[in-house]
Amino acid sequence: MKYLAYVESRIKIGKNYKFNFYSMIVSTLIMFFVEYALWRAVFFSKDQIVGLTFGKIFQYLIFGHILRKFLGGGVDREIGENFKEGKIVIDLVKPINIVYKTLFYDLGRGLLEVFTVGVPFIVILFMGYQYIEFSFKKVCLYILMCIFGYIIYFLINFIFGLVCFWTKSIIGITSLKIAIWGILSGTFIPFELYPEWLLNLANVLPFRATYYIPVSIWIKSTHFEQVLRLMGIQLFWIIILATIVSVLEKIALKTYVVQGG
Repeated sequence: MKYLAYVESRIKIGKNYKFNFYSMIVSTLIMFFVEYALWRAVFFSKDQIVGLTFGKIFQYLIFGHILRKFLGGGVDREIGENFKEGKIVIDLVKPINIVYKTLFYDLGRGLLEVFTVGVPFIVILFMGYQYIEFSFKKVCLYILMCIFGYIIYFLINFIFGLVCFWTKSIIGITSLKIAIWGILSGTFIPFELYPEWLLNLANVLPFRATYYIPVSIWIKSTHFEQVLRLMGIQLFWIIILATIVSVLEKIALKTYVVQGG
């Protein structure tokens, strides 16, 4: 498959920038231990909070950080920069699909980062063995839901990136996206601790399907009906967002070609 070359290319590029490579590992571990210390303080005199034990939070942090590296920062900024610098014209004349090209190129980054940070996090996970509720079933469900979550996150970012075709700038849009996603995805705090009004808002938007749904497999039951419902939500958003991307891409690229001459 020709798009797999983009995966390989992105992995090679990532490995060549060794300082960025190791800085990413160190910064991720620092962020994890800061969050670990904060949650340890929260549970200092409590066994449970709204049904969550520190063991569940520990797993939520571990697998959450692994997923964050897989998701990355998003491709919206890349699309915006390519538009601003005119590089997107090069892709337009190639016999490739821009969505697939961007997806597989970013996938290379995601795979490199998740396997890189995965090693130290697996070590940390087994160091905290007393908190682990480990099962092969949960691992498989987590991986599958992470794949769905990555696709949803990619589509959301692609939509935000396409908006710059009309705004002519991506900085403000990216900042808005980071703020919205950080709050409504459950990145830092599980939804169990959200106020009801914010939880209701998060439940009708796609952001929780990118992060909370995959990671929540470690703090919730894995009954067959519950898993099917969660995966159904993810598949629903993949279909909806893919449709939006398809429509917006045609309109945006047509507009860009006209403006470019």
